[in-house]
Amino acid sequence: MLTDDSADGKPSKGTVTYVAMVPKSDSSGGTYRVREERESFPYTLKNGETGTWQVTPEDKISGFSVNVMQGGVNSRLEQPEKGGAIPPAWSKAPQPAQEASSLPKTDMPLEQTSR
Repeated sequence: MLTDDSADGKPSKGTVTYVAMVPKSDSSGGTYRVREERESFPYTLKNGETGTWQVTPEDKISGFSVNVMQGGVNSRLEQPEKGGAIPPAWSKAPQPAQEASSLPKTDMPLEQTSR
């Protein structure tokens, strides 16, 4: 979830990159994890607007990085305690994907709201 910092009075633009920690094996039989970028896409948020993106457990996304090119944003990553549950901070279940002119079409649902 990204929320534009409304205190600066400007919209925000940048990119979001989903990352996963992928297990690898070394020659001695040990294992380690490597950070792997999965998907990167641009975002644009109006002043005070919030963008929410969801991924499924099958996507194996462990986090995200945000590159802010204009304005400022606050970010938040939520994961439910039990798979398929709604995190407590959500007031309701996410709605099906809505068109957002600033974001690419993706198979991940998107919900944008204003404060």
